[in-house]
Amino acid sequence: MNPIDQSNRIFFLDLLKAVSISIVVFYHSLFLPINTYFSVAIAELIIHSPLRFCVPVFLTISFFLLERELSTSKEISPWLICRKRLIRLAIPTGFWFGLAALLTFAKGNSLQEVFTTILMGDIYIGAYFLLVLLQLIPIFILIRRSFQKTRNILIIVGLQIAVFVTLKVLVFYGGSFGYDAINILSNIGRPLIAYWFIYMPLGYFLYHRHSQLLELSSSLEFKHKMGGFLVVSFLLLLEYANLIPNIGNYFYVFEFALITCIISTLVVFVCTFSIQSNQLPLKLVSLIYLLSRYSLGIFCINGILSKVFSLLGRAVLKEMTFSLPEVLAARLIGWVILLSISLVLAIQMDRFGFKALVR
Repeated sequence: MNPIDQSNRIFFLDLLKAVSISIVVFYHSLFLPINTYFSVAIAELIIHSPLRFCVPVFLTISFFLLERELSTSKEISPWLICRKRLIRLAIPTGFWFGLAALLTFAKGNSLQEVFTTILMGDIYIGAYFLLVLLQLIPIFILIRRSFQKTRNILIIVGLQIAVFVTLKVLVFYGGSFGYDAINILSNIGRPLIAYWFIYMPLGYFLYHRHSQLLELSSSLEFKHKMGGFLVVSFLLLLEYANLIPNIGNYFYVFEFALITCIISTLVVFVCTFSIQSNQLPLKLVSLIYLLSRYSLGIFCINGILSKVFSLLGRAVLKEMTFSLPEVLAARLIGWVILLSISLVLAIQMDRFGFKALVR
């Protein structure tokens, strides 16, 4: 079956969405106060760095599907499709941002602090992702035609790599100027599209090269796919381990500003392109569809719950000290709890008529 069959769901995209949302929740599932594991915090983050492809994969899927809709609805104005997409995205963004803003204000933050947190995409954990999409969708509509030329795609790839290399230069060789620049960038936060624009042409490329990529993916043996994934995972770990400890408290802003994030996203797509639902157990397929269907709701709900659970953790565990194995175990347990609660809440909201907020 062609994975781009218009009459059916695209299973490998559902698989990638399910895996990616599970990883996103995993990254948000540690509720221990930082002072209780400060000595092992960097090491714990480095261990999980090979999973950093999750957010880039989500962005790439978004533009893959947007290009699919634009390519199969040629009689409809691209700007009408853009408007529909933006409205569809604005509804959950407005609701979840509003709810998180109320909770933040109730904690005693001023309106200015709440507004600043919204602009920086930190009103809840992961909120920046929706702001990035709201900016990039109209840009994609404007420039997607230029992606028809491979040369233009390569130029954008080069520009994105240049941004990441410049960031590294500022960190390692910028001196006081570099420190000031990093500080300014950290104040802007992760919604800055300079870190994300590569995933527009990547989504376009993957959609329009699906036949060749399906053939490539089908021709690769499982051991070759695993080998490729392990290689890019190791390279991602090395790049992350080299950059993050040198940025200090600003690491969270630049944690996806990695060249190997781009490479790993492409590798993950190639490895999964040929996977069909009939190759997996039925129960697993059902879970994949469930996680994929409610990925938006899980993404927003878990981000808010993570902040709530972290507040509880600071209140209860602030006097304790945890070793690296204990931190890893705490994250794993928190992941199971957070993912389960977020999925259940998303399903229930859908049943009560709030589909637009969770799907």
